[in-house]
Amino acid sequence: MPKEITPLSELQVKAIKPKVKADGTLDVDKTAVGGCPGLYLYTQPAGTKTWVLRAILNGKRVEFGLGSYATRASTQRKKASGKTETALTLKAARVKGMAWREQIADGIDPRAEKKRRRSELAAAKAGEMTFAELAESYVDKKAAEWKTIKQVRTLKQFLADHINPHVGDILVKDLEPEHFISMLKPIYTKIPPTAKKIIRHCEQIVNLGIVLGLRPVGNNPARWESGLDVAFPAYKKVHKEQHHPSVDWRLMPEFMQKLFALDTPSWTKPEVSILALQILTVSRPSEARLARWEDFSIEDKCWHIPDGSERDLHKASQSYRVPLTPLAIKILKAAGPKESGRIWSIDKGTQVPDPYVSCIPKMLGYNADAHGMRGTFRTWIQEPEAGRWSDDAVRITMKHSLKDKVTAAYAKGDCYEERAKLLKAWEDWITKAKGHTADVIPMRRRASK
Repeated sequence: MPKEITPLSELQVKAIKPKVKADGTLDVDKTAVGGCPGLYLYTQPAGTKTWVLRAILNGKRVEFGLGSYATRASTQRKKASGKTETALTLKAARVKGMAWREQIADGIDPRAEKKRRRSELAAAKAGEMTFAELAESYVDKKAAEWKTIKQVRTLKQFLADHINPHVGDILVKDLEPEHFISMLKPIYTKIPPTAKKIIRHCEQIVNLGIVLGLRPVGNNPARWESGLDVAFPAYKKVHKEQHHPSVDWRLMPEFMQKLFALDTPSWTKPEVSILALQILTVSRPSEARLARWEDFSIEDKCWHIPDGSERDLHKASQSYRVPLTPLAIKILKAAGPKESGRIWSIDKGTQVPDPYVSCIPKMLGYNADAHGMRGTFRTWIQEPEAGRWSDDAVRITMKHSLKDKVTAAYAKGDCYEERAKLLKAWEDWITKAKGHTADVIPMRRRASK
């Protein structure tokens, strides 16, 4: 028969301290508190206290951790703070200890039973997950994969504007094709590219739910191909692919003269310098518009463009070295001298908005936009320059990645010398006209403020 322990009071339990050994060092104190057979309070040298239930399960003596010790006030604070750890007062520890002893008497391991209940609770909670809640996990996943913050912002906007208002509050297990058909109907024929992106995201979000066990395998009500597509007209019938309009390559000498004629007096319109640099380096609009001084080496005649993970500028999955032509260097020197920060800004440091640059070709009378200048360069390569430059040099100048991953893994060169000659030939062409821009525009610096 177990030894009967006189139950300790709350004050007595609170006063328990770590054991002091003969050499003066502290050790764990293990005190039976009574009120429940086998209930002990373990006090660590650091002062922390935990409840332990000693019992015999299946013929073996086992110590079961019940939780940490706490007074009533601290227990309330822990619960109010939202912490999952349960701290038990003396009274609560005795109640829990007696409940566990009953399970042990029936041959049940309370620890295994606790895990089972947690598993059932988690499964029940997962079964109640809405599409919007699942979409949050999907956003986190894509944020880790994508190259720019802009892509994540766009996805969140899709969810807020077009997806969640229709299916966000519906449980993942209850989703049906008609929910997504209703979501797509208002936008499919009005904004087909957006609708296409949206349903692809929805399909992937539901796939995530299937992987997590929220829906049966193979049952994806948001599947487009051989699924929702039968409820809508063919995509090609409602959307005609449109590319960025570009200036005819033969008109580029004329265009460049008109472009620099806009900048009067010289270097008062940063958008002109941005577009000129973009054209000369065949860069993407955002790369030139948000270019920073620390990325340029005027002495080496080189622009180091970081990859998309370093800066939210462009689509490139790798960094690039861009050779600078003589005219590009003159433009940069005219914008200096500085050593760091964004090169061109407006309104006390605000970045130059994209429309300021993109609208310039139309303002000059050309049916084109800033991004279309890359198409102009590519057409120039195909026609008067056909066969003169290697495919790799042209591809890297355009900052396009190799589609063949195996080839890309071994192709480490960047054709820098050839690209320097290519861009110089491009500059020579677009400044070809008599009295061309490179000769006539003044390149004086701005006065320092």
